[in-house]
Amino acid sequence: MLTTTDIPLLVVQLMELRPWIRRHENGQLQIYDNGQWRLAASAEVSDRGQLHPVAAHLWLLLLSLIMSPAAPRKYELNDHRSRQLIKVVFLIFSGLSSFPFIFLLSSNFLVAVRVE
Repeated sequence: MLTTTDIPLLVVQLMELRPWIRRHENGQLQIYDNGQWRLAASAEVSDRGQLHPVAAHLWLLLLSLIMSPAAPRKYELNDHRSRQLIKVVFLIFSGLSSFPFIFLLSSNFLVAVRVE
Protein backbone atom coordinates (compact mmCIF):
# COMPACT_ATOMS: atom_id res chain seq x y z
CA MET A 1 0.00 0.00 0.00
CA LEU A 2 2.87 2.33 0.64
CA THR A 3 5.06 1.74 -2.38
CA THR A 4 2.92 0.21 -5.11
CA THR A 5 -0.04 2.59 -5.16
CA ASP A 6 1.26 5.40 -2.91
CA ILE A 7 -1.88 5.42 -0.77
CA PRO A 8 -0.64 8.30 1.43
CA LEU A 9 -0.63 10.69 -1.53
CA LEU A 10 -4.00 9.40 -2.70
CA VAL A 11 -5.39 10.16 0.76
CA VAL A 12 -4.04 13.71 0.52
CA GLN A 13 -5.78 14.19 -2.83
CA LEU A 14 -9.06 12.87 -1.47
CA MET A 15 -8.89 15.23 1.49
CA GLU A 16 -8.22 18.16 -0.85
CA LEU A 17 -11.06 17.30 -3.24
CA ARG A 18 -13.59 16.37 -0.53
CA PRO A 19 -15.82 14.26 -2.84
CA TRP A 20 -18.32 13.80 0.00
CA ILE A 21 -19.42 17.43 -0.57
CA ARG A 22 -21.13 18.62 -3.74
CA ARG A 23 -23.11 21.58 -5.01
CA HIS A 24 -26.62 20.72 -6.19
CA GLU A 25 -28.08 22.25 -9.37
CA ASN A 26 -29.97 24.81 -7.27
CA GLY A 27 -26.70 25.96 -5.68
CA GLN A 28 -27.19 24.37 -2.29
CA LEU A 29 -24.36 22.38 -0.80
CA GLN A 30 -24.99 18.73 -0.10
CA ILE A 31 -23.04 16.26 1.96
CA TYR A 32 -22.90 12.50 1.55
CA ASP A 33 -23.98 10.91 4.81
CA ASN A 34 -25.15 7.38 5.59
CA GLY A 35 -25.48 6.37 1.96
CA GLN A 36 -27.42 9.41 0.72
CA TRP A 37 -26.98 13.06 -0.16
CA ARG A 38 -28.53 15.61 2.21
CA LEU A 39 -28.44 19.37 2.59
CA ALA A 40 -25.37 20.43 4.48
CA ALA A 41 -25.25 22.80 7.41
CA SER A 42 -22.75 25.62 6.87
CA ALA A 43 -20.53 24.34 9.71
CA GLU A 44 -20.21 20.96 7.97
CA VAL A 45 -18.68 22.35 4.79
CA SER A 46 -16.76 25.38 5.97
CA ASP A 47 -13.03 25.23 6.57
CA ARG A 48 -13.71 26.01 10.22
CA GLY A 49 -16.49 23.49 10.71
CA GLN A 50 -16.78 19.92 11.83
CA LEU A 51 -14.46 17.19 10.66
CA HIS A 52 -16.53 14.91 8.42
CA PRO A 53 -16.39 11.20 9.34
CA VAL A 54 -14.85 10.36 5.96
CA ALA A 55 -12.09 12.92 6.51
CA ALA A 56 -11.50 11.53 9.99
CA HIS A 57 -11.17 8.00 8.61
CA LEU A 58 -8.79 9.17 5.90
CA TRP A 59 -6.68 11.00 8.48
CA LEU A 60 -6.51 7.90 10.68
CA LEU A 61 -5.60 5.76 7.66
CA LEU A 62 -2.80 8.13 6.77
CA LEU A 63 -1.51 8.16 10.33
CA SER A 64 -1.55 4.38 10.57
CA LEU A 65 0.38 4.07 7.30
CA ILE A 66 2.99 6.70 8.05
CA MET A 67 3.45 5.79 11.71
CA SER A 68 3.68 2.05 11.11
CA PRO A 69 7.03 0.43 11.94
CA ALA A 70 7.43 -0.65 8.30
CA ALA A 71 7.00 2.86 6.88
CA PRO A 72 10.61 4.07 7.27
CA ARG A 73 11.85 0.98 5.43
CA LYS A 74 9.26 0.92 2.65
CA TYR A 75 8.24 4.54 2.08
CA GLU A 76 10.86 7.07 1.09
CA LEU A 77 9.82 10.53 2.25
CA ASN A 78 11.33 12.69 -0.44
CA ASP A 79 10.66 16.44 -0.70
CA HIS A 80 7.59 16.04 -2.92
CA ARG A 81 5.93 13.50 -0.64
CA SER A 82 6.72 15.51 2.49
CA ARG A 83 5.19 18.67 0.98
CA GLN A 84 2.05 16.79 -0.04
CA LEU A 85 1.65 15.11 3.34
CA ILE A 86 2.06 18.41 5.19
CA LYS A 87 -0.97 19.74 3.28
CA VAL A 88 -3.17 17.34 5.26
CA VAL A 89 -2.25 18.93 8.55
CA PHE A 90 -3.47 22.31 7.30
CA LEU A 91 -6.56 20.79 5.67
CA ILE A 92 -7.82 19.31 8.92
CA PHE A 93 -6.43 21.90 11.34
CA SER A 94 -9.87 23.49 11.70
CA GLY A 95 -11.36 20.16 12.68
CA LEU A 96 -9.07 19.71 15.65
CA SER A 97 -11.54 21.24 18.08
CA SER A 98 -14.17 18.69 17.12
CA PHE A 99 -11.70 15.81 17.04
CA PRO A 100 -9.24 16.67 19.84
CA PHE A 101 -6.99 13.62 19.88
CA ILE A 102 -5.91 14.36 16.30
CA PHE A 103 -3.83 17.23 17.69
CA LEU A 104 -1.63 14.75 19.53
CA LEU A 105 -1.43 12.48 16.53
CA SER A 106 -0.64 15.36 14.19
CA SER A 107 2.40 16.35 16.23
CA ASN A 108 3.74 12.80 15.87
CA PHE A 109 2.84 12.90 12.19
CA LEU A 110 4.87 16.08 11.66
CA VAL A 111 7.85 14.43 13.31
CA ALA A 112 7.38 11.39 11.06
CA VAL A 113 7.49 13.49 7.88
CA ARG A 114 10.53 15.37 9.18
CA VAL A 115 9.24 18.92 9.12
CA GLU A 116 11.96 21.49 9.71
